[in-house]
This record gives sequence, C-alpha cells and structure tokens, in this order.
Amino acid sequence: LDRKYGVNWFATLATPPTTPVASPAAAAAAAPGIPGARSRTPICGAASVPKWDPSHRFDNATFQLRPNPVCEERFDQIRAVTPRQTERLTIAYLYYADKDHLRQKVSYWTSFPAALLARIHFLVIDDGSPRDARAAPIVEAGLSADAAARVTVLEIEQDLVWNIAGARNLAFATAPTEALLLMDMDYSVPPELVAWTLARVPDATAACRVWNGFARDKPSRPHPAVTLLSKRSYWHLSGNDEDLVGHYGHTDPTFKWKTKQMKACAPVGPTGAPKLRIAEGQMGARASRDARHNGEVAAAKTRGKRPWATTVLRFSWHIAFSK
Repeated sequence: LDRKYGVNWFATLATPPTTPVASPAAAAAAAPGIPGARSRTPICGAASVPKWDPSHRFDNATFQLRPNPVCEERFDQIRAVTPRQTERLTIAYLYYADKDHLRQKVSYWTSFPAALLARIHFLVIDDGSPRDARAAPIVEAGLSADAAARVTVLEIEQDLVWNIAGARNLAFATAPTEALLLMDMDYSVPPELVAWTLARVPDATAACRVWNGFARDKPSRPHPAVTLLSKRSYWHLSGNDEDLVGHYGHTDPTFKWKTKQMKACAPVGPTGAPKLRIAEGQMGARASRDARHNGEVAAAKTRGKRPWATTVLRFSWHIAFSK
C-alpha cells in the first residue's frame, strides 16, 4: 500500500470481524474437490476501517485503512498497483465470468486516443470466476504488445457469492491513482465521459465529494453503481460493508445512504456528463438475486440496530495480469 499518507493511520482497532472467517489454509480446504474449484469461505479481513460515524471530520491527509488486529500479518499483502507518471484516473470494473462484455471492453479501450489512455489505468477485479471464464486470459488476448491501454487484472482467490462489496473494497485499496471511476461491467465508458471525469479529478481529490447517478443511453434512469470519488473519500465512508457478501442486493443503496448521512461529504450530481453506453453480449452466470436477506441486514444497520462492518478484504488475491 502506498505509504505516502503517513503512519498515523496505523492505530489499532479492536473490533473483530462481524462475519465468521477462516484462516487461508482452512478456507482452501473447504473448496469442493473438483478441478479449478474455489473456496466459498471468507478469511480474516486483511484490513480494518474506522467505525462509520456521520459526524467524523474529513482529513485529506490521512488514509483510513488500518491493520486488522486479529490477523495483522495480512495488512502487508495490500499493495497499490504501480501507476505510470502520467496517470490521473483509475477506471475500475468488477468482473465475474462476463466473457462477452470483457472482450468488448478490451477492444473498445484500444480505440481510445493515445493521449487519453496515457492519463488512465483500467483495473479489472476478477471476483473469483471459474477457471474457464477468468478475466486475465481474455485481457491478455485482446491487447497487442504495443497497445497503449494500461490494464491490470486482480484475481480474487475465493468464489464468495455476491462479493460486490469486497471486490469494490479491493479496487479502492489497490488502485494506482487517488481518483477512481467505479464502473459496471454491463456498461462502457465512452472517451468523452473519460475526458469529463478527468476534468473533475482535482475536485474529487481535494475534498470528500461523491459523484453518483450517471445517465445511461438505456434505460433512461440513472445508473445506481457508477461512481466517481477519491480513495480517501471512499475509506472516510468506511468503504462498502462486507456483511452484505453472500447474498444479493443493497450494496449500492447502503453506500449511497452513508454518503448522504456523512456531514463531511458532499454527494454531487454528474451534471452535463456524457451518457454511459450499454454493453452488448451475455452476462455471466449469477447466483440467486433474492434481496430479502440483505434488505433486512441493511435496514438494521441504517437504523442503528446492527453495527457497521469494520473489517474489509475478507479474501486473498493476486495480480493475474498487468500491462
């Protein structure tokens, strides 16, 4: 992890994980006995975040990730991807077996102007895809040796059901730049939207500001997941709550609720932003979309009846591809 934010954030936080976890060895042993199978058991979170507090003052000089006292040795596994000197924005995609969409993305990225590509880094988080649908081979096959696009694929080594919160946390823990545009795999970001976003990077990194509600070509309603903000702002909001992992739903509205409640952060509408473009192709296989369980969990947290999670990155990962 980039240490430039100082050492003050190495304070201890004694709150244990709120989801049962296993050691990496135990998690590996829990994987089904078939080739390429991945464990579906979370492990001890690699980091902790301060307890979410809507009155907490935003400090742009302090990074909010800290060692998890339950497994402090895992904190050193967190490393930011090395950026090129010219990069100012990370465009992060979460991926799970969406082969058609990813192939389309990689081809599309190579068509961007070289001057634009020099200022951005594409980060793909492969959220435990099956062996025959992993992201790294698709990205490698789609990029020529002289391609100007810079792409990194991080591969999560467990297949945690609906690990949207955890995968987003990994993106913000490892992104090479301070500013991130969090995308959804079923939409593409056109070059003109990239340019619009780059123009707002200074504002995004100067204070706690969160751009959400980007327009899309179809359907007409704003996209709930696409978001622009800085790493410091994201962790000031305690990131995404990994207690929602394992069941579908409420990741987007819960984070948006925390943003609106946080006094030191300003939600910003992306006025004038070019529209997102819907991607063609078939979505990868997904688990049940029954949101009732997470609806109950989210309701309990927002009403103060259940604590917010303070541990993140409850899985292991590695760099599967980098160019």
